[in-house]
Amino acid sequence: RLIVAVRAPATDGRANEAVLAALARRFDLPPRDLVLVSGTTSRNKVVFVPWAPERLRAELARDDGDAPLERRAGRP
Repeated sequence: RLIVAVRAPATDGRANEAVLAALARRFDLPPRDLVLVSGTTSRNKVVFVPWAPERLRAELARDDGDAPLERRAGRP
């Protein structure tokens, strides 16, 4: 579980686009490679990242002080 904070308003899908853009920057992927699976109108979202689970876990575990995202303490 990740916490992503964006300043974009939750109108016209702008917040969803900002979340995808933040994740794309964090994972060094083009935003078009990420898919918002669910949560278009919710604060909680599920996003598909086109990587094997092992690679995604390794990337999330990477200590990167410049990363714009935080992993919630106590959550995988």
